[in-house]
Amino acid sequence: MIENVESKPIDRWMPWIFVLFFVVVIAVNMVMVYFAATSWTGLMTSHYYIKGLDYNQTLDEVAREKALGWTSALVVKPDAHGVVRVDLTLTDARKLALAGAHVTARFVRPTSEGHDFKIKLDDYGRGHYVGKAQPPLPGQWDVYLKIEHPAGLYHVTRRIMVP
Repeated sequence: MIENVESKPIDRWMPWIFVLFFVVVIAVNMVMVYFAATSWTGLMTSHYYIKGLDYNQTLDEVAREKALGWTSALVVKPDAHGVVRVDLTLTDARKLALAGAHVTARFVRPTSEGHDFKIKLDDYGRGHYVGKAQPPLPGQWDVYLKIEHPAGLYHVTRRIMVP
């Protein structure tokens, strides 16, 4: 005996629902690809491959800095208005003040590009250097100090939070 099977109304839509599901998945993936391609890359260093190849040179520079025996006291303090004061005190291996250095501070925003800037710290004598800056945005900043002195090169790094 043969029965007549009537199709239900939902049976006609089932193939279209299946196709619609994949269209939605592809559309969401395309949106995610767009945002991944146009957002921040997360790279902090340009020419990172070449710097990686020069890693031994970087280790030698760190060893030279340690051999100098210099010590630093760095205070990076933002106020309520977002102005950051950088106070650096340098001493040599004999704990004597290290004056006459050229000190620059580079402010780098680790979460986005295009806001980095540099300032020069003024020499106040007796190894004390001071500078002020107003970062354009609140939030997290990395402060990289480069100290150039006739006796050698020295680096100091600090992460700060600007209100």
